[in-house]
Amino acid sequence: MSDVKVSTKSKQFCLKLIDLLRRLGPELVRGDRTLSLSLLGYQHVQSCLHALHSHSQDLHSLFCLDLETLENILGRVQILSLTGRSDPEKGWINLEVFKLLTELELKQVSISEFSNLQSLAGHLTSLKICWSEVDVEDVEDVLAGVRGLGGGAPWVHLTTLVLSHNNLTQLSSALSLTPHLHTLDATHNHIYNAPGLICLERLHSLYLSFNSLTKIPMLSSESNLTTLSLGYNRLETISGLENILTLECLDLSGILFFNLIGGYMYLKFP
Repeated sequence: MSDVKVSTKSKQFCLKLIDLLRRLGPELVRGDRTLSLSLLGYQHVQSCLHALHSHSQDLHSLFCLDLETLENILGRVQILSLTGRSDPEKGWINLEVFKLLTELELKQVSISEFSNLQSLAGHLTSLKICWSEVDVEDVEDVLAGVRGLGGGAPWVHLTTLVLSHNNLTQLSSALSLTPHLHTLDATHNHIYNAPGLICLERLHSLYLSFNSLTKIPMLSSESNLTTLSLGYNRLETISGLENILTLECLDLSGILFFNLIGGYMYLKFP
């Protein structure tokens, strides 16, 4: 037995969550509902589960049974959304309890406080990290598991990646770890270069509006891109579009292609 202490607030939060999951558990397990938690709330769960596995004397036997039920349901949840800042004093955020998770949304979080998101690579199909001030190094850390060094296992089931409303300046070769990516949304960033796109051979939908691109990014010759959104960038030419033979939907909203010569504006096309 250990003397790991759990706050009353954490116990109360877990009891309320257990009651909710007992009612909604089947829908969460089937993927019909999303489990939405604040990051602070999830930290309460994490501290209680840590005490459970540490055989803390601070936990009543009946509460231990409740926690085992909670852990069992969380282990089968398919869709999870976590929002807001965490309490740094409570340590790393670890999501390994979600063993069957297929879709994860992180909104307004600090990615640096998460421990080993790469552990989800074996089963996640959709990853959304939005409004979180994520930069290039953060994306590499998430996908590769080692900041800037690579070597991580590929995200073999990931088909959707959303990185909108962040601080990205480029899309790097870390995207090579998402070989089956179908949809990529990196709108509302500061992207001026996207060399990593050439790694995505199965890309069908690409959303890069509201960035700082000056030219059409180079894509894999194997991709069958059908949707491309480049509105509100700084494009100086649309050269390269003629190579995307499968394109069905193109958005160039809010873009003027022009040069100023002798006081005259003229559209510049390839």
